[in-house]
Amino acid sequence: MSCIKDAHSIQKKYHKMMKKYWRIRTTNNCNARCIFCHSESANLKENNVFISKEYLNHFVNNYIKLEDHVAITGGEPLLHPEIIEIINIVCHTESQNIHMNTNALLLEKYTFLIKETNLKNIHINLASINTEVYEKIYGCRMIDLKIIDEASAYFNIRINCVILKSINDSLQNIKEMIEYSTIHGVELAFIENHFDSLNFKSNGLLFQNHFESILHGFNYTLLHVEAGRKIYSHNGHQIIIVAPCAPALAWNGNDNSDAFVVLENQTMKRFSIRGEVRI
Repeated sequence: MSCIKDAHSIQKKYHKMMKKYWRIRTTNNCNARCIFCHSESANLKENNVFISKEYLNHFVNNYIKLEDHVAITGGEPLLHPEIIEIINIVCHTESQNIHMNTNALLLEKYTFLIKETNLKNIHINLASINTEVYEKIYGCRMIDLKIIDEASAYFNIRINCVILKSINDSLQNIKEMIEYSTIHGVELAFIENHFDSLNFKSNGLLFQNHFESILHGFNYTLLHVEAGRKIYSHNGHQIIIVAPCAPALAWNGNDNSDAFVVLENQTMKRFSIRGEVRI
């Protein structure tokens, strides 16, 4: 009986110490119409919903620890009317584990405001630098790429390139993305579209193997492996393979992490194999 009690105690302590991965959806509103969007809050799409500062302040102070990883996301977070205050609430410390996901359509307007906050990392969704391909994927005019250069003077920029079968998965597009990120000194992540992963039952393995072969051809070598991520490096430039991109697998949680999404309507989802969480 004592052994069982000790085991429960150890498990409880281990669970409490585990690093958590949080995605804070600031709004369901978006100024792009990405064809790969998984629309986690599709039932909220008819009305624009914005997370409240009061709720978020309470949540951050009570649940998010310094060692946790946090993504400020959406919809498009820069559409939140109080996004600078939101960033300040989340980034109350200078943690390197916090980033914001954005399509960058409004980044030029906000760059100088955001640089006064503690936010250090921005992930930009950019699936192609070809105008025709970009507009087909995002359903809007292509961003001015100089915005990325301007932002990289103040933030650690990572480009998230979601790969869509028969749209931007050509070797030409992949080569252009690698060359662009290398020349401009920004990190690049190739992310498998979760619909392709489901339809072709790849579970991310075919995707990773395919890109591993391509990166080897560009003289990239494997640096290290995280849960669901392989990080490659060449002359100091990093490229990450992430598979797959899906709500339930967005952080590819492993045995040492839990993945949560805090929704704009002040509710929370947990994506983990360990059961329900009530907060």
